[in-house]
Amino acid sequence: MVNENSTLHQKLKIQTENLHSLAYKVPYINSLLKNELDLICYTEHIRCFAIIHGALEHQLQNIANPFVSSIIEGYLPKFPLLMEDLQSLNADEQRNIIPAIGGALKIADNILLYSIENPYKLLGYLYVLEGSINGSSILKKHVQKSLNFQDDNCTKYFSAKDENYSVFWNLFIERINKIEDESIQEDIINAAYEIFWEILKIYESLFPYDESKLGNHITKYNPEAGNYPIPTEPKEISAALKAGIVCWDEFPYYEFRYEERGRRFAVSDAVWLVTLCDLTINNAIAQVNWLANFLAIRGMPVYTMEFQLLALYQQLSQTLPENEKKYRTFLKISEFMKENRCKLIKEEEFENSNKIFEDYLNSPTPELQFSKLSRNMGKLILGSILDDMNGIDESKNNLKKWLTDPLRFSVNWISAVSRTYTYYEHKLSK
Repeated sequence: MVNENSTLHQKLKIQTENLHSLAYKVPYINSLLKNELDLICYTEHIRCFAIIHGALEHQLQNIANPFVSSIIEGYLPKFPLLMEDLQSLNADEQRNIIPAIGGALKIADNILLYSIENPYKLLGYLYVLEGSINGSSILKKHVQKSLNFQDDNCTKYFSAKDENYSVFWNLFIERINKIEDESIQEDIINAAYEIFWEILKIYESLFPYDESKLGNHITKYNPEAGNYPIPTEPKEISAALKAGIVCWDEFPYYEFRYEERGRRFAVSDAVWLVTLCDLTINNAIAQVNWLANFLAIRGMPVYTMEFQLLALYQQLSQTLPENEKKYRTFLKISEFMKENRCKLIKEEEFENSNKIFEDYLNSPTPELQFSKLSRNMGKLILGSILDDMNGIDESKNNLKKWLTDPLRFSVNWISAVSRTYTYYEHKLSK
């Protein structure tokens, strides 16, 4: 029973007690405890939690509230463990249980909303997710017996309870118990109840599942992607994935700056772009421009979208030559973007930008430390300047700030970047 002397942890346990009881009545949990778990159900369980943890941990990492930051200090992310499990499960080869994915995305949407409006509620979400790890060792044994998994194979997430986890959990409980503001306590309690309830609904959709509700969702390729359409043709998806990697590999800067998370978004964006072929050319251009501008202000110049569209056209046309006419949408938009770019600077000068940068970088001696990163760097720098001339000043500011960070780069590298910017800004101002 809750009384005025109860700690916040005690209040949370009491308020969610009935939901714990309900959990054991859910068919999915029953099948798990009876060692009758279905592989597709388990895979979607892990994928749904990857969606939720991916959203929560990204927001917590960037939280602007110092009080919340102090409470979560020392938190050990679970998203990497979930991604390891998905890879071991070959999850991208299995169909999605769409209602379950929808439930996870609903929670992810709430996380984004609360990170802006009321970050204290994220503590309630974290309480439930971290608390579930306490019983993970028991669930792990049932998963292993059901699906014949050995050691930690496919169960890294359920193996998260160790000494380090216990240290954080105890500190987390100690910290939230010191929260005296009753309105904040209420927000945390309500949020904990809310996510617990939503997770139960996800479990209910996992088993038994409706065969007609199986399909392919973008979260198959990127659990953090959100909710948007993808092609239904497997060959189109495969070609788009290859095109996304082609673009990723063309600019090593992506890997240096955005790491594995960026790679996931690169391929999921490429898959989504295929759906634009079904739109009118004007609507497709509008959608491409929206995404290109969105990415540009985050440090990926519009030129990279021009390259991505050409790669999509090439990969899709090679894979499904009978649909080449359909994929010309990408070729047309890419050529249109190139024409606009060439209005500001000649193509041969644009192509020469890589050499300009390399000459600055390797004079008087070669800069071997960043030899991979320097690939196509001239085009990225010049592309950001062109974006600035077209009104997207955030593109240049974002890229230049990152490339000239003294904590990240050598004096020689920063000098080469700055000189390249100066060279082209002067050239284009004439």
